[in-house]
Amino acid sequence: MGHGKVFSVLLLAAICLPFVSIPRVTSQMSGTVTGTTIQTPPAGQCSVLALPFSAPVGTVLSGEFTADVPITFYIFSQNDFNAFTQAGNCALPESANPLFLEPNVIGYGNPYSSSPIPANGTYVFVFVYRNNGLTHLTSGYATVNLSYPSSVNFLTGPSTMTMTFSAATLTSSTTPEFSDWSSWLILILLTGLVGTIVRSRKNDL
Repeated sequence: MGHGKVFSVLLLAAICLPFVSIPRVTSQMSGTVTGTTIQTPPAGQCSVLALPFSAPVGTVLSGEFTADVPITFYIFSQNDFNAFTQAGNCALPESANPLFLEPNVIGYGNPYSSSPIPANGTYVFVFVYRNNGLTHLTSGYATVNLSYPSSVNFLTGPSTMTMTFSAATLTSSTTPEFSDWSSWLILILLTGLVGTIVRSRKNDL
């Protein structure tokens, strides 16, 4: 393949790769699905949505969840949920050991899979929506959908509470995720390679 064709292929790859590496997005959710909304809290506070449930011992809770704002998703035992609410600062207490934790996730088709249910009792799906004052939903509420195994038995309807977080507990960030960095790294490497080929071609001439 001549230098001209190599240059064309590499240039096309450099243009297309950032789009190819965009994370997979799906609008379909498998399994039983529940949907709810969370009111936008005042700036510097978080809204906590709790869904208490029971499930057979040994059950691995898995499915997908969607959110239209960055959400932190926990699966707590009742004791860990009590510790979380008593801390009152939107942060995970050091004593808590959630069955699942996924911080600051937004979008569709986010998978989750928990540790097995260790014992009979009450467990809680918890969604935390922090308002850091940087974003604003015109609707005034966030929308969350969750798919879950059919063995899950919700004990009551969703309950919400509001907490205030300090700067030390604010974990949201505008730093690009790894997939974004990898796209740009590939683009930079390809640009350098193209430059090397162009210089080599000039030397040949």
